[in-house]
Amino acid sequence: MLHPILLTLASAGFVSLCAGLPRYQSSLLNRRLSPKATRYLRLAGWLLVASMAAIAVIGFGAGCGLVLSAGYATVGAASAVTLTSRGNRHGSSNRR
Repeated sequence: MLHPILLTLASAGFVSLCAGLPRYQSSLLNRRLSPKATRYLRLAGWLLVASMAAIAVIGFGAGCGLVLSAGYATVGAASAVTLTSRGNRHGSSNRR
């Protein structure tokens, strides 16, 4: 039962980290955010990734939990990259 929770936390964390970067805000959110909101998104992203790692270590032990959290972090980061690249592909036609 922990696996879907870990995957959700990792994906949400890395999407929040990407949304916390001004470069990707227009492709993900269709607008720019204030510096304060950007800071909060980055903080939320790091907290989600850290909580994913902590839950994995608590649920599966130190060795297996760290390996699982690294794997889920990779999948979460890949989903965030896919989401931002799709947004950039659709929005990049006017940027030349």
